[in-house]
Amino acid sequence: MYKKLLAKTLDQIGITFLYRERSKQSHFKPASGFPSAEFADVYPAPDVPELTMHPQEMREDGYEVGRYTYDSPMTSSHPENDGARGEYYIRRDHNPEPVNVIVVHGWRMIHLERVHKMFTSTFLAAGYDLYFPTIPYHFDRALEGSYSGEHLVTADADHSIRSMRQTIAELRALIRWVKRERGGKVIVVGVSMGGYFSNMMAVTEENTDYVISVMYGNSLTYSVWDSKIGRFIKQDLLQGGMTREELQQHWSILEPTRWSLKVRRENMLFLHGMYDEYVHPRDAEALWEAWGRPRRILYPCGHAGIVLYRRHLARDAMHWLEERFREEREGAHPSVAVTREP
Repeated sequence: MYKKLLAKTLDQIGITFLYRERSKQSHFKPASGFPSAEFADVYPAPDVPELTMHPQEMREDGYEVGRYTYDSPMTSSHPENDGARGEYYIRRDHNPEPVNVIVVHGWRMIHLERVHKMFTSTFLAAGYDLYFPTIPYHFDRALEGSYSGEHLVTADADHSIRSMRQTIAELRALIRWVKRERGGKVIVVGVSMGGYFSNMMAVTEENTDYVISVMYGNSLTYSVWDSKIGRFIKQDLLQGGMTREELQQHWSILEPTRWSLKVRRENMLFLHGMYDEYVHPRDAEALWEAWGRPRRILYPCGHAGIVLYRRHLARDAMHWLEERFREEREGAHPSVAVTREP
């Protein structure tokens, strides 16, 4: 009971502070929706990009640290947002077949510090290569005068479809580059909305080997309409005259559960807070059930309280990966439907 009360209190405080900064003007525009419901039209396969690395540091542990850039395979209506980029940590001393981890940050994050504190030291200690993409409209991709993430999801439903598709296309392109140029296994780890994007890799990109989703969601409509995190976008939509049913119709193509899995169920790990007020367990549960109950670990915390369990998250993710690698080497059959608290 105490943990539940603490979790919900921390989330309420977090949401209050989050919305101290919000859009100063309406983003609403009448929506026409995407003209096709065919997978190949919604999510066309990107080419392997011409990715450029910009080294910044060579560490004593053999890791080269730097930035990477490549042309976005899908442009937006804002040239200043276009141009995919991110950070990398690549082992240069040895690693004939590396384990590559792509860590996707969440909506409205203003820097990578939170995801670095969760995973970086653990994965580097294991010798894994790391990539930290900047998703559209965040960090240095934010439009002038806007806050980080303001233009990723808005009451302009058609623009939101475009920005989400752009993010998915960029992540797929990065995965394809890593697979071709570096080889080895590709693991996509996503936190919060990054967890949603990692889930989308499970249905869009066949070069994804493993998916780890942390505090993830399934339905963008649910997040905007039914959770506190989306209340001001919902308010903007209502003032424009849009109903929940109309929004669901437009955004249904963005739901992972709409599409067939390309990643094996036993190669997915779900990590979620039992008392999450940002991403409701109801929405996360719907995805977990629809995908046949992959391995899942529940923590007695909310969304903001993830900081209290970041060591548990990293430990559990690392143990699960080691277990999967061992099972694959031995040809063992994995157990998948596990739900527990740490």
